[in-house]
Amino acid sequence: MRLNKIADPCFDYGKINERFAFYRFECKSYRQRANICDHLKAYAPIMSVRNGSRGEGYSVDVMAKSDPTIDENVKSIGLTEESSKENVSLRTMSAEDLPTSVLLQLLVAALNKDELENGPSNASGNFYLIIDEKQDKKRGITSEIVALEFRVIERDYSGTGTMDCYLAMNVRTFTNYKLKDYIRFTKKNPAESYPKYVKDGPCIRRFVKGDQGDSFILRRIGNKKSKVQFFSFQDYEKMSKSKVWILSEIQEAFNLKYSRLAKLVFSDETSSKSIRPNNTQMRKTYESRIDDVLRTKPIHIINTLGDDGKDVQEAIINRFKERGFDVREDSTQSFDSFIVKLIHNKEYYSSREIHDPHSPATYSSLQHVTLENFKKSKAAIDVVATNLAIKSDIIEGRITIADWSLGDLTFSLKLDDKEDLDAEYVSLTIDSNGSLRFDKFRAGDSTNMRLGSAMMVKNVIGAISKGKDVNVIRDTDIFTLPDIKRIRSQMKKNESSGIGLGTGIRDESGRQDFLEEMIDINALVLNDSRLLYAVGYVGSGVSSTLERAINVRLVEAWEGSNLFFNDILELMDVYFVKHKQLTVMPYPFKYLREWCYLNELLDEEDDSEQISEEDSEDED
Repeated sequence: MRLNKIADPCFDYGKINERFAFYRFECKSYRQRANICDHLKAYAPIMSVRNGSRGEGYSVDVMAKSDPTIDENVKSIGLTEESSKENVSLRTMSAEDLPTSVLLQLLVAALNKDELENGPSNASGNFYLIIDEKQDKKRGITSEIVALEFRVIERDYSGTGTMDCYLAMNVRTFTNYKLKDYIRFTKKNPAESYPKYVKDGPCIRRFVKGDQGDSFILRRIGNKKSKVQFFSFQDYEKMSKSKVWILSEIQEAFNLKYSRLAKLVFSDETSSKSIRPNNTQMRKTYESRIDDVLRTKPIHIINTLGDDGKDVQEAIINRFKERGFDVREDSTQSFDSFIVKLIHNKEYYSSREIHDPHSPATYSSLQHVTLENFKKSKAAIDVVATNLAIKSDIIEGRITIADWSLGDLTFSLKLDDKEDLDAEYVSLTIDSNGSLRFDKFRAGDSTNMRLGSAMMVKNVIGAISKGKDVNVIRDTDIFTLPDIKRIRSQMKKNESSGIGLGTGIRDESGRQDFLEEMIDINALVLNDSRLLYAVGYVGSGVSSTLERAINVRLVEAWEGSNLFFNDILELMDVYFVKHKQLTVMPYPFKYLREWCYLNELLDEEDDSEQISEEDSEDED
């Protein structure tokens, strides 16, 4: 697996120190740090700056061109800050004094320096690269700027105390300050409290006195997040704005600019275990079993929306009839049928202060469909059918959709963020026969001390128990990367041959050669107590657009437990949790979440999250 983990950069510290000078300002407040960055902006020899993380305090690391007179000039910048003699300290550093991640961050952030007239390319202390700009033609302004923030971070995922560096990418949305009235602020944090930013070449930096033109704040209008595609084969314009392409451009520019000083290479790890799904057979098997469950009793469609819900109601009825279900319209709920109830989302009712017709948990064989979130497609309707079948399994207390052959296992989820004995969690125990038992516990009451301990840790997203052994799952900042150089080479060949850019790359055979990191289920054992795993795309080929990165998760054998997760990877080789895709967590967690929804222990998720982008439209 090729990861965003940075391999040994092979620094030549001697040559780096000959070419650059390094400094660190230690400030006492956020405002002081921001003012230091503002003053640094106007000083041409400054190449880049980096704000310290929360754990480092209010520090500013500086990389500048090597110049005999630069020390005094940098010191004068520190002296411009009020009470600086007491509150701001300045240290001259050498490259080898800096942590690897800090030096890499400064070098990466300086890549655009030559394109700017003066000052560092990231005078805010963060490195934002503009990806897209949205125009408000009516007002004649740029309404939003979508940018990628690049950060080099250090993490110890092996648990050995050794820090590795990773290049993280985050999408950031900057909104024109003239549109602040359309953004929801709080009394504690009004619009005026947010730092303002301006465009500076291909980057974004903090606004300083004297800047001309519009300013922007790091907030977005409404709740809709900006998206930057992870990768695209559709055309060169979309491809050039994708995360993978931009990352490859940064890598190429880094290795060219700092030739013989350092190198930026991403680690290529060998998977210890891989599972390649048989997706065609898998789809047929699960659809057949779901159909068998839903044919055991009629399905009643209850439309509480009147005319607003007629199109959705008709689409569901037609699709269910195609699958051979006994489906009919109804106005009342009953316990001897499956129920699909069309409603608005909870925000709709609460904002209007009217009755919310969400049904209570007593109607276990019921699936709500919310008009605001529902995508009227076969894929979305098939998700409704799947959820009904899972709820039927929960009611009957046995797994029927899938085969169970892994013996006794228990799956646990936290219900809150508490980190003490009062932390609450839920568990699903599955025995060797596939029978289900659900429970709710306090961490202090757990009969498995290791499990109780794990449920008191905030960032544990799930735990699996096998006897007294407990394996916990955590999120990481790691994602997989395709071999962009080979892909670009193939796309150029395709273009010269007059065929589609993605030909031979994203079809069933090509994806094995070019997109190996983006497919299948892969595990990477780090040591006796930890492993990483990633769940990729499936299908006869992949879409021309990969919307999201394949995130990598960490599994840890908790408090001296044996690591057994490698033996249960098959629990993600299922087709029914996320429509047409594998599930990123073992599928019993889906059962556990549905049980929580039925018992109102968790807020029910939007079912559209189970549908991939390419499945959101009707299929042929």
